[in-house]
Amino acid sequence: MVNLRRSLEFRYYSREKNCLGNYSFVAKSTIVQPFNYNAPEQIHLAYGDRIDQIFVSYVTNSSQYIHKCHYGLNPLSLRWRAQGTTTTYKASDMCEGKANIPDPQTFIDPGYMHTIMLENIRPSTTYFYRAGNDQHGWSSILSFTNRPTNDANAK
Repeated sequence: MVNLRRSLEFRYYSREKNCLGNYSFVAKSTIVQPFNYNAPEQIHLAYGDRIDQIFVSYVTNSSQYIHKCHYGLNPLSLRWRAQGTTTTYKASDMCEGKANIPDPQTFIDPGYMHTIMLENIRPSTTYFYRAGNDQHGWSSILSFTNRPTNDANAK
């Protein structure tokens, strides 16, 4: 199950045999709690303007502590550190209609989006990294290989 950073209850409805579209409530689950509300989720990478830059972005449920990225050339030695920015948006930031009503059927709190720029990344080199912080936990160690210098989009 995807960590939506909130408690969830699942409900099961069954449609009548003649498929008229009438649904009957059958059962519901117990309340399901996320293992860690603040765990780094939805980790993404993006190239920076320069070939030696990579952005690490992820979502958590908190902006309380500084969010970081540890990275290196060896998964057992993430010797470099970086920290970045945090942002979010609210229902009132949405344009109009149901999108600006805070309700599970219309607007679900997105949590906080963290973006960290890694610099001095060598071309065609594999790096290992993890994102998060000591207070709320870290992602597993992930990896990426930077683009080569002959990339047409490289600067």
